[in-house]
Parts: sequence; C-alpha cells; structure tokens
Amino acid sequence: MRRLIHDIGNPPFGHFGETSIQDWFKQNLGRLKFKGETLERLLEPQMLQDFYNFEGNTQAFRVVTRLHFLVDEHGMNLTKALLGTIIKYPVSSLEIDRNSGDIRTKKMGYFYGDKENFLDIQESTGTRGKRHPLAFLLEAADDIAYKTAI
Repeated sequence: MRRLIHDIGNPPFGHFGETSIQDWFKQNLGRLKFKGETLERLLEPQMLQDFYNFEGNTQAFRVVTRLHFLVDEHGMNLTKALLGTIIKYPVSSLEIDRNSGDIRTKKMGYFYGDKENFLDIQESTGTRGKRHPLAFLLEAADDIAYKTAI
C-alpha cells in the first residue's frame, strides 16, 4: 500500500513542480495581503517555511490523513504504522538542515496544520523524531524503481 501511495502528494512534474511551487511562494508571498496585512506578517514562522519548502512527501501525508476522505475526517483511515512509513523526514520546516549529513533533516515531514497527526503517529509508533524502520525499505524500493525506469 505504501508504495502505491508514495507519489500521491507530488505536484505535476514531480521535483520540478515542487521547485516551481517553492520559487513562486518565495517570489510572491510577500505581496499577498489579507485585510491589508501581508501574509508574511500574519503567518506563523513554520507556516511561512512550509510554503517556501513545499515537499510532495509532506503533501502525501496530508492527503492520506486529511484531504482524501470518503468515510470520515481521518482521510483514508490507514494504520499508524503505514502512516509512519510515509514520513520520510520527521522534522518540521523549521528544522530542515540540508548540511547536517542526517537524511532526517534534508526536507520537512509535516505541515504546521498536520503537527497533531504527526506527533500522534510518532508517539504511537515509538519513532519519536526518528524514521520508521520500514521507511528505509520503501525508500530503497523507490530508488530501485526510479533507476530502472530511466
């Protein structure tokens, strides 16, 4: 199942689409206003960084837990273990550190609005800031699929 939903949050054109979304917000968010105030002044720091660092895997977490609902408000009602494997990067956009050498901090793993779901899954699976063990296996499968598709 995880492999089937791997790319569910990716925008059109994959990583190029992610970069386009990030660039658009970096160039335009300061000009957008709500009731006379720029959004940059109104939003929490993590909200801003979420826009600037938009990531398809993070969007996938949101889609399956909140946006894809047919039965109730819990999205696809996937198990917490499965949801744990979707979280490739168990940090917020404020904790991204691409220079750390730690894969966990390469990108963000959840949006500001999904923090409660993220923390619940981390607590329930016992990962608490670490990657779920199956995330490594699924990342390897993704790499193999990508390399053989080229």
